[in-house]
Amino acid sequence: MKRFSFLVASFTFLVTMEACKKWEDHIALPEQQLSETLMEHIKKDPQLSSFANYVEQTGLDSLLKSSKNITVFAPGNDALASLPGSVTSNPAQLKAFLQNHISTNAYFTRDAVDSLRVPLLNGKKVFFIAKKFDEANITESDIYVSNGVLHKIDKAITPLQSIWEYILDSRSSFTQNNYISTLNYIGQDPNLAELDSINPATGEPVYKPGTGIVTINTFKTKVLDVANEDSLFTYILLTNDAFNAEKTRLRPYFNGANIDTANANTSWAAVKDFAVRGLYTEANLPAVLESKFGVKIAMNRSSIVSVKS
Repeated sequence: MKRFSFLVASFTFLVTMEACKKWEDHIALPEQQLSETLMEHIKKDPQLSSFANYVEQTGLDSLLKSSKNITVFAPGNDALASLPGSVTSNPAQLKAFLQNHISTNAYFTRDAVDSLRVPLLNGKKVFFIAKKFDEANITESDIYVSNGVLHKIDKAITPLQSIWEYILDSRSSFTQNNYISTLNYIGQDPNLAELDSINPATGEPVYKPGTGIVTINTFKTKVLDVANEDSLFTYILLTNDAFNAEKTRLRPYFNGANIDTANANTSWAAVKDFAVRGLYTEANLPAVLESKFGVKIAMNRSSIVSVKS
């Protein structure tokens, strides 16, 4: 009991210290800056005129004028000059691009530790480390205004696909991804289904038939949910020749079943170990990765064709 009380007291102390620090940041600023919203401050900065125009085009200016606590990582005019027309002329893509630079929480450079991934408006998470936002350098930082904080960056950050989005987008090119994309069945999602009653014998909820019906992919449920951007994963993708060779190697282990079942089991065996938890780049790739099922996967750097992150 005493231990629990101590932890609560420590937490309260930390919160108080952080609140004091933020108040010190506030009172150290010119009074004029404290009365400005993010949108007002961005609009008066000639280096951010392109960013301001795009924000107004997409209607995101109302958010940057609001009383919410917001962080904006704003690319300068030079960084936006090379933004392709396919983005600038498409309102949905332009908005998603801008949302990749805005968070509805306040983040300062003092918060930017190695593990910090900033949640953004478009649902993505981007690394914020010291003076870097993803691959962009922060040229001016911690500009504190009435409704949040502004960082100016020297590069536009394009939203990255999740592994799942990449699998679906490249299924026509890769046999492995095409197979994974077909592993679907129709099921009931308890988060979306309508509660009917509680089973008196088990205490489990009973949902109304026909509600919360969704398409579920077996790879995401049985292996890893590589669509979940709250976690970091590494996905191993074989070339078509390598994937077919792996299936040929495994096929004799499933000869006892009928042909269709044997082929299905062989394909599943070929893909189930190719996603692991954790972010492994070519630089920090170990000699062996271990799958969720305990299978050891030897990683030969000389066999890597390309790396996508």
